[in-house]
Amino acid sequence: MIQRNNPFFRYGYKFLITIISFCIVTIPCLADSAAPIPAKQIKQLFTITGTQSNPLSLPSDVDVDDEGNIYIVDSGNHRIAVFNRHGKHISYISKQGNKQSEMNNPLGIDVSSNNIYVADKDNHRIQIFNIDGTYKNNILLRQGKEDIRPVDVAVNSKEKLIYISGNNNHKLMLYDFNGKLIRQWGGEGTNRGELRYPATISLYKNLAYIVDVLNSRVQIFDKKGELQAITGAWGVLPGQLFRPKGVALDQKGNIFISDSYLGVIQVFANDTRFRYVLADKTKPYKFKSPSGITIDKHNRLYVCEMLANKVSVFSLEP
Repeated sequence: MIQRNNPFFRYGYKFLITIISFCIVTIPCLADSAAPIPAKQIKQLFTITGTQSNPLSLPSDVDVDDEGNIYIVDSGNHRIAVFNRHGKHISYISKQGNKQSEMNNPLGIDVSSNNIYVADKDNHRIQIFNIDGTYKNNILLRQGKEDIRPVDVAVNSKEKLIYISGNNNHKLMLYDFNGKLIRQWGGEGTNRGELRYPATISLYKNLAYIVDVLNSRVQIFDKKGELQAITGAWGVLPGQLFRPKGVALDQKGNIFISDSYLGVIQVFANDTRFRYVLADKTKPYKFKSPSGITIDKHNRLYVCEMLANKVSVFSLEP
């Protein structure tokens, strides 16, 4: 449930004006533009909705292990749902609660080196499980008198670093494997390097790509917290973002960004220039509130369509 202190209430007027602008400007452009938007067709492989007796509820993020097993943050059910590479259900991890191994509104996930890291938002911690779902450890997120609500977690196993985005402190935090805070950066604001409700994190070649939701951009930092580049800017035209939620990179360094309100996934080159929008034939593929996304080593794209209660799987190959 969206609370009244949620940022979407605070910025509702701006949202309404933008939606009107989107309807006036963008929809005709997508339908009958003399200069069509660059697009690349994707092929849908299958969809995961859960099981008949236990459907997914508000899936927010997804990751894949080395065997191709799929781990979905089943946020509305306060658990992780696990499926094999063909979408067949295997198991569930956790249940609602605040005890060890239980979850309360989890949002983000990273599967790394046979460990599962979960951003357990309303329990103010990162929970760590073995690949079989056995509870292992947690990192409590409290700074001074403030409990931090994590949105996502990304792990650099080689350098033993854990990146965590904080919803209420508007920061990107860097921890070691012992749960010690190394450094943090950001802080609420609109300037370069500042963040407003940071969300999904993706790592590529020792750089952290962080979705800066209310600033409608993805910022790219090194591990020292120094800003390297920015992708996207507020707007509704190709190459612009309205409410980005997910980010993932393919093996060539192309940056895929999901936009939860426009319902599209745009692709930017590693130098941050807009390349194309993912398409169904020649028109932009319309997702229903896409949030967390990931790309596996076989060039398959996994998209959490949060309000549709499903995860859609696509091939990015021609």
